[in-house]
Amino acid sequence: MLHACAETNRKRALEFKKTFSPKKLYSDYAELLGDPRVDAVVICLPNFLHFPATRAALEAGKHVLCEKPPTLNGPEMMVPQEEAEKRGLVIFSAANSDLPPPCGRRGS
Repeated sequence: MLHACAETNRKRALEFKKTFSPKKLYSDYAELLGDPRVDAVVICLPNFLHFPATRAALEAGKHVLCEKPPTLNGPEMMVPQEEAEKRGLVIFSAANSDLPPPCGRRGS
């Protein structure tokens, strides 16, 4: 069940709500992380925000699915991995590709 969505753009948040019917909408990601009914989060932000958002989610006790790249460098990647292990949480990186196997663009 999708419980909540955090989106700063009110129009996009309402469009998301119409399509996916979350119970709650937040304009602040920190408020979503403070919601005790949220067990896991999906991080779909610009790459430079993946690390701080992932770290905040783990520190809030949430499981994390983060779009690639989860961090911008190798040493930084150790921080969320260690935090997840310490807290007994799952962290997973998702890959999205426009190139289906073996290669080529969608619709071409």
